[in-house]
Amino acid sequence: MKKLISLLMVMVFLLSLSPLAWAEEMETVDTGLNPLLIIENVEIEKVVAGTDFYISFVVRNIGTGPAFNLNFNFELEDDKNNLAPFSVVEAPEIKQVESKAVQSVAIKMHVGEEAANRNYKLKVNVDYKNALQESSTIYSKVTIPVTYGITKPQFVVKAVQFEPKEPDLTKPFTATIFFENISESDAGNVSVALDGKVDDTKNFSVLDLSNTKHLFDIKGKQTRMVSFKLEAEEPRTGNEIKVTFKYDYQGTQTTQEEILNLPLPKEDLGASGKIPWVIIKKYTLSDEQVLAGNTVVLKLFVENTNNKDVYNAKVSIVDIQLEDNKKGDTVFSPVDSSNTFYIEKIPGKTTVAKEIALYVDPNAQAKTYNVPIEIKYEYDNGQQNTVNERVNIPVTQECKFEVLSVEVPPMAVIGQPTPVAAEFVNIGKVALTNFMVNMEGDFQKENAVYYIGNLETGMSDFYQAMVIPQKEGNLEGKIVFTYIDNNNKEVRVEKPFTLKVEGRPEPPPGGEMGPGGKPGVIEGKPGMPIPPMGPDGPKTSLLVRLKNNWKSLILLIIVIIQGIFIWRLRRKVKENGEFFDV
Repeated sequence: MKKLISLLMVMVFLLSLSPLAWAEEMETVDTGLNPLLIIENVEIEKVVAGTDFYISFVVRNIGTGPAFNLNFNFELEDDKNNLAPFSVVEAPEIKQVESKAVQSVAIKMHVGEEAANRNYKLKVNVDYKNALQESSTIYSKVTIPVTYGITKPQFVVKAVQFEPKEPDLTKPFTATIFFENISESDAGNVSVALDGKVDDTKNFSVLDLSNTKHLFDIKGKQTRMVSFKLEAEEPRTGNEIKVTFKYDYQGTQTTQEEILNLPLPKEDLGASGKIPWVIIKKYTLSDEQVLAGNTVVLKLFVENTNNKDVYNAKVSIVDIQLEDNKKGDTVFSPVDSSNTFYIEKIPGKTTVAKEIALYVDPNAQAKTYNVPIEIKYEYDNGQQNTVNERVNIPVTQECKFEVLSVEVPPMAVIGQPTPVAAEFVNIGKVALTNFMVNMEGDFQKENAVYYIGNLETGMSDFYQAMVIPQKEGNLEGKIVFTYIDNNNKEVRVEKPFTLKVEGRPEPPPGGEMGPGGKPGVIEGKPGMPIPPMGPDGPKTSLLVRLKNNWKSLILLIIVIIQGIFIWRLRRKVKENGEFFDV
């Protein structure tokens, strides 16, 4: 009996411990199906503001089990709750990635036109599950450089050829200039003019009947050429010429000037023969449109046009002074270097490429700057020479427009004109062209269109239009501002407003004559006598009238408020614009 009781006690004790043991055993079970994903080989297409692009990468499963239901999402490193100006257009649906397998992924994204010309830091997150539906996440950080596309035609000289190939500068020769419209837009009525005079010094004469060639239309990305018959002048300071492009774009004629240094030798008047000339063969900018306050990388291709070697070449970027800055601040400042770089040797007929990063002054005017470059070098056992070149750097300024206020009366009445006004200002550093203000909405309006033309920098103005409500309730409308910015893009700014509309007040029921003009009876209510005119009669009659005419009192108050509101608006109205009825 004692043995049986002991056996039962042991069984009870084991049963009481078994759930814990089972739980511990279940927790330590290894299914052997644990996926582990990594991201490899991230590639990004060129990203232009206002366009779509792809982010491509490879997902590799280095774990022991398959990964299921891969989900891709992005977040900005600066703002994890807002992906703007980016958005995901299309992402693949990947149901499963087996162990030791790889999966190529291409995600289509869009970047808005409002994106800044800078590098954005994005975080790519990949969520996935294992066979037990347990979730895991991996991520990779990528840098997306956003640039602006060129919308306006822009010509770049690609090459210059001579006939004969090595001209005798004592005789006339032909120069053929090859140039390309590097934008996507077509240029109309194109003409190319050549001037051999630069900085009051005439280096070449044009022997053609005209120094202007007419080419009509040039499509985007198209390369064309023009030829001029030239004669070198004596004396001359160099081989520079000026080429002027004129064209029509969207109804406006535009002029673009380029200073070219023809790859020709300059004759030496001494006994040693020809001097080796070092020129800027070409140059490139890291950004097609350089925004003030940003950094641009200028890449110079320095060419030795002679067969002789040159030594100790020093290339310096000369300061460009702001027109209204007396302190000597410059438009372009080198970043992490000086404005000079050194080339120990340039062999004959050789081109050397050098890069320099330049910071653009935030206050620089929006225009193309002609930047002087000085090249000093040695040749023939220590003889020295200096060449002055130029490169063009176009600078743009950011447009900043702000609506200061939109003023709407607290109440309006059906059929009665009610003023709505707005005050606005151009706080940017460039003028806004084709500026117009309009009111939109499903209601009658007066003086709704206000055309200004050019809203200069720092200029503020005032807009006022009349709304004529036709029904009670809330009247919804918006004031729309449109203009062309410095990148020839149309900008639209909307400011909605709500106007509370009341109905017309009904005529007062009391104080009228009865039928037949007899006093003492209210019209429409026969037999109702007029209150007696005793000592308290006028006071009682006034209270009755106020009570019966409360809507008229409200109308009177509204009229007074609107009168004060219109008086305040007229004090702000300026005379530099026009209003048009629509």
